[in-house]
Amino acid sequence: MQIRWYGHSCFLITSENGVRVLTDPYGSHIGYELPQISADAVTISHDHSDHNNISVVKSNTMIIRSVGEYCVKGVRIIGIETDHDASGGKIRGKNIMFIYEMDDMRILHCGDLGVIPNEETIAKIGHIDVMMVPIGAIY
Repeated sequence: MQIRWYGHSCFLITSENGVRVLTDPYGSHIGYELPQISADAVTISHDHSDHNNISVVKSNTMIIRSVGEYCVKGVRIIGIETDHDASGGKIRGKNIMFIYEMDDMRILHCGDLGVIPNEETIAKIGHIDVMMVPIGAIY
């Protein structure tokens, strides 16, 4: 497996057999340009312009922007709802954390997580091998 960081909350996760998942592609308004990327799936943690620029994807791809379980070419993707703010999502809305199961590993992308998840959410997540957590910035 290979994980490449493009800045902000955007990663390209590639399985050993070449399945590519792109997370939270951003728009150029945040200060740097994201190149055109080929991906089999794109996950969008929430619908803000710094996380949902699907125009950078140059291939026929599955766009995942809701909670649930998905399978893309053998990669299992699980979306779990969380809050984007400490007011239960009333200020910035909801966020989706995504778990990617590939190459016998579980990777968690937290998106724009605004609060520490409660015990029930942590139990839903279960064991994680790699966790991508937002740090710094405004929120």
